[in-house]
Amino acid sequence: MDKDLYEFLEKKGAFEKPPEKQQRHLIQLYLDNLYPIMPVVDRNILDEFEYISPMLLNALMLAGVRYDENLKDREIRITAEKFRKKCKLLEIAENNKITLIQSYLLLSIHEETPEGPMMAREYLCKASTLIVGLGLHNFAANNNHKTTPGLQKSLNSDFKLTYTRSLLSRLFWTSFCCDRMTTVTSAAAMYYHKIDLIVDQPTLDDFDNNERDYEIFKRYHSICELLERIINVVYRIPGYRSIDYSLEKDLLYWRPKNFHSDKRQLIGEPYCAFFEILISFAIILYLRSKVDFMSMLENGADKKEMVLSNTPLTDNKMQILTNASKLIIDSLDIQPVEHVVIIQAVLHVVVLLHLEIKTREKVMVDSTIISTSDCGDPSNLLGFKKELYDTCLKYLKDNSNKWFLSAASYYLCKVLLHKRNSVDDNITFSSEDQTPIDLMAFMSEQPYMDLDSFW
Repeated sequence: MDKDLYEFLEKKGAFEKPPEKQQRHLIQLYLDNLYPIMPVVDRNILDEFEYISPMLLNALMLAGVRYDENLKDREIRITAEKFRKKCKLLEIAENNKITLIQSYLLLSIHEETPEGPMMAREYLCKASTLIVGLGLHNFAANNNHKTTPGLQKSLNSDFKLTYTRSLLSRLFWTSFCCDRMTTVTSAAAMYYHKIDLIVDQPTLDDFDNNERDYEIFKRYHSICELLERIINVVYRIPGYRSIDYSLEKDLLYWRPKNFHSDKRQLIGEPYCAFFEILISFAIILYLRSKVDFMSMLENGADKKEMVLSNTPLTDNKMQILTNASKLIIDSLDIQPVEHVVIIQAVLHVVVLLHLEIKTREKVMVDSTIISTSDCGDPSNLLGFKKELYDTCLKYLKDNSNKWFLSAASYYLCKVLLHKRNSVDDNITFSSEDQTPIDLMAFMSEQPYMDLDSFW
């Protein structure tokens, strides 16, 4: 490294690190919780701890910090932002493309400040550009690890002799899944197009025969493929949208409850809850454009017989949407994986509930029109919807110390709630609820406390 560059980075504090015990603890939290859907390093990375690149080290600690129960209140987001800023500095000095890909992918799931989605997309584009430059998108099994005899090795082929095939395959598929997920959460265009890919599907060998990691990632990948199909059918420019006759049935029958009991036990309840949220979120993404004013007056909580057809989601949309929203809320009770897509899913539920509540408040619906077999009269049904809304609001508040999006959304939802209840004499606010929220505090670049003592 250039001497002047080293002095600059040292002056900026880029090489400052918490004690080794704390570093290992945060990396282990990443391995125990987030690794199955972000397998960008080898499982035994702690065995080679002293060889981890400084940039990758900070990215790994960033990935684990949201699971650290030793951090309280805003310490989580403050510490995470410190790691991100160090990665930004160390990026200048990092020239190993694989290390950059690994770090960028981990950074892409960290969304902080109002520019979070844009920053996430920027990191993902950097990782994907390097992946394409190294040819990992054309990494079919029959082309792996081949070099031409007699020719001088190039930087674009040397990495294949240093890193295992399993890691390189995981890096591509992780970037592919992040691409689909970021497209949904950030309303961005997809980077990869399948017609340009020559790569094998993920296999057990790619996960070094770790069955749990493979089973989790396989299901995560399948949901990302469903999200891609939803984008192609619903969200592309009219005239370029595809026709997918099996999409609705595939969405309807992809459920964690349909997993074999052995697989469900292997995967674990946190990831089963995560998948329940993801597939319910996918269903909401598909159906939200089909909801109109009259649909809002239907009682989706009524457990009536579903209409059997080739388009089961469209023909039972309010019942399916209500069930999907309820499944998302119920799955939050099991501490799922920390991912910004969960906040996005909760926000979609909040918007649907808010629209339904406002519609029901403004229109006096006769009890003979709406079936109330499960929720009593329409006023009780309205109260039921408000309870779900308040549950979502509580979740956003509880996660404000982990995600900026959750904090900002909680503030905005409270504004909506205040307007909703300003004409509702039946609901009163506690003094805690009436306390204004300093949203700018959530955006501040300055830390609220000195964490050096913690480190």
